[in-house]
This record gives sequence, structure tokens and C-alpha cells, in this order.
Amino acid sequence: MWKCSLCQELANKFNMLASCGQGAGGLLLAGHTDTVPFDDGRWTRDPFTLTEHDGKLYGLGTADMKGFFAFILDALRDVDVTKLKKTALHSGDCR
Repeated sequence: MWKCSLCQELANKFNMLASCGQGAGGLLLAGHTDTVPFDDGRWTRDPFTLTEHDGKLYGLGTADMKGFFAFILDALRDVDVTKLKKTALHSGDCR
């Protein structure tokens, strides 16, 4: 069973940690959920509104670590956690 917790490192900044298993060692899957600063002059669409054009998605954060998180969450659905021999961790840095 996965356990989730939030760790507050700074005011209004949290890290999310999902873990399964116990003991030392194991596997850590880590990433960040913040986005890089943007230059408004380089956008042809509103960066804060997800838009689709010609089968492509446009918006701030559509092509960074969020894709990794979606992949990991989908992949972990098929893992039989009872067979894990070491701890599995999934960390999200919400800087």
C-alpha cells in the first residue's frame, strides 16, 4: 500500500513523498512540479491556459516534469507492491 505525506521545507513550499515498503535502500523516483519563469513576449498563446492546436498541447508546463509524473503514476498502477523487496519512493518537489 502506498503512503503519501507532505513535507514543508519553506513557507508555502511543500514536497510530496509517496512510499511503499520499509527499510533502507530501494528506488527513488523524483521530480519537480514547478515551472520555469517565462518570457511573455515569446508566447503566441496564453501560457496559463491549456490550448490544443493541430493535435499539440500548448501551455506553461505541458512539456516538462509533469509528463514524467503522469508516466510514473500510470506505470506504478501495474506494480504488485507485495513483491517489492526494498522501499519504493516517489518524490515531488513543489518549489
